[in-house]
Amino acid sequence: NNNNNTPPANTNWILPRGIPQRATRHLETMERNAQMQKRTGTSGAAAIRNRDAQQPPSVGTYNAILEMWGYSDEMHYSSMAESIFRRAFQSVSSSTTTTTAAGSVGSRGNGGGMVGLVEPNADTFRIMMRAWCRVGAEDDTDAVDSRMKTKNTNNRGTRKTGSAMFNATGHLMKMQELLEQDERKEFEPTLEDYLVLLEAWGRVHDKKHSARRALSVLLKMESLYINRLTDIRPNTDCYKHVLRILSQSNPHHTHNPSNNNNNQKNSNKNSNKNNNKNNNNNDDNNHHHMGKEASHLLLAMEERALLPDSDCFSYAIRTWCNHATASSITVTENDNDRDRSRQRIRQERVMEEAGRADDLLGRMEEMYHRSSVVLVKPRTEDYNNVIRAWSRCVLDGAVQRAEKRLTQMENVRGDDDDDDDDD
Repeated sequence: NNNNNTPPANTNWILPRGIPQRATRHLETMERNAQMQKRTGTSGAAAIRNRDAQQPPSVGTYNAILEMWGYSDEMHYSSMAESIFRRAFQSVSSSTTTTTAAGSVGSRGNGGGMVGLVEPNADTFRIMMRAWCRVGAEDDTDAVDSRMKTKNTNNRGTRKTGSAMFNATGHLMKMQELLEQDERKEFEPTLEDYLVLLEAWGRVHDKKHSARRALSVLLKMESLYINRLTDIRPNTDCYKHVLRILSQSNPHHTHNPSNNNNNQKNSNKNSNKNNNKNNNNNDDNNHHHMGKEASHLLLAMEERALLPDSDCFSYAIRTWCNHATASSITVTENDNDRDRSRQRIRQERVMEEAGRADDLLGRMEEMYHRSSVVLVKPRTEDYNNVIRAWSRCVLDGAVQRAEKRLTQMENVRGDDDDDDDDD
C-alpha cells in the first residue's frame, strides 16, 4: 500500500494471482476479531493480554485490499472488490443513506449504524471506479483472456462490460452527491477521475449507452463548476472524449421485420407495420439529437475559450455523416414504408444532416486559411465523410455539392504540395 492510498498511476500494472486472496483472508480475520472484541467488550489490560485482540481495519486497510483486487489478474476481480466494498461500508440504516448504482454507503452520525467499522473516503470511490473502468476498457482492446470470455452458468452469454461502466459511473456519482448535497469538499472528483471515466466509456464495445452516459457526465461536471461547488471544469480532452464517443455511436438501430415474428407475418402484418413506424420515428429523433449534441459541444468549447482542434471537428463531422447514412438506409431498406411523402421527409433530413457536416468542414477550411498557427486542418477523411453523406441524398443539388467538395479537396491537396515544394 502506498502512503496516500491513491491508485497507481500506471493502470497497466497487474498484481500476480494469489496475493489478493491472501490479503483478503487477513482482512476477514481482522474483521472477525474486531466484531468479537466488540461483542465481548474486551478492553484495557484484558485486551492487551489477548493476542487475538486487534484494532478494527482502517479505511486505509480496506483501500489497500480493494486496490489489490482492482489491479489483480484474478477472475471477477472487480466483482470481488465490489463485494468487499459493500460489506465494509454498507449502512444498516436506509433513512440516512442514499443508494446508487455503486450500492449503499455508510453515513455519518451515530444513528447510521455501520455494518463495517469505517467510513469510505474519496480514494475508496476512486479505486472502485478505476477497477470497473478497467473491466470496460478490456472489452474493446482484446486484453481479456479466455478466463474473461467464458459463458455464465445461466446461459446469458459472455460477460457484459456495459454494467461495469454503469457501476464505475455510480461511484463517481456518489462522490458528486456527497460534494453537492453534503458539501463535503474532500469528495470532490479530480480532473483525472473524469478523464479516466470518459475514456473508459469510449472503449466499451457496446455503444448503445456510451454516448448519452458520457454526455451526462460532462454536463454534470460543468454544472458543479457553474454552481461553484468545484474548481474542476471540463477541458479540451473532456470534450474530445465525448465527441469521439458520439462519432462512434451507431445511430442506425432500426427494426427489421424479417427478423421477428416470421411465423406470424401474415396474421400480425398490420400490427408489425405500426410498430415499425413508431420505432423508426424514435430512431430518427435519436439520429438528429446526437448530431445536434456534437454541434452544441463545439459551440460550448468556443464559448469557454477552448479552441477545438482538428480531432474535435472531425468527430462532429463523422457524427452528422453517420446520421445521414443511417437515415438513407432506413428509406431504402424498410419494405413497410411505402409513403412517398414520408420518404421525401426522410430525404430532406438526409439533406440537412449532410449540410450540417458540410458546414463544419467549411468552418475547418476557413480556420485553416485565416489562422497563422495551424490548429485546425481538414483531412482526407473529413472530405470523404462529407462526400459520402452527400452521396446518400437523392434530392436535387446533392450530387453538385459532393462534386464541389471533391474539387475543393483536390485544390487543398495541390496547395499543400506547392508549400512542400517551396520548403
